[in-house]
Amino acid sequence: MSRCCNTLRQALFLLVVIPVLAHAAPAGTASVATQPKYGFGKPATRAEIAGWDIDVRPDGTGLPKGRGSVAQGQAIYDEKCASCHGTFGESNSYMPIAGGVGSLATD
Repeated sequence: MSRCCNTLRQALFLLVVIPVLAHAAPAGTASVATQPKYGFGKPATRAEIAGWDIDVRPDGTGLPKGRGSVAQGQAIYDEKCASCHGTFGESNSYMPIAGGVGSLATD
């Protein structure tokens, strides 16, 4: 069989068979609409969300008003930030930490 025919068969396979298989659901699976609801859990309240909302944006949004000492800030950073941003803010896995040159809005 010629190379042209093999290429044509591969193209036909990709254009016909793959889309058909992609739309077929595995046997025994139900759509999200037909899955049972178990009736537990509840939407989080604003107060509950506020308790966990500790992110700080690059423009400084989310930072507390300036007060306290370096030692107090270090203790807070060690507890709430270092696990993601690293001991010295060196992590590349997350957004740059606030406080770099030109990273905070000024009053």
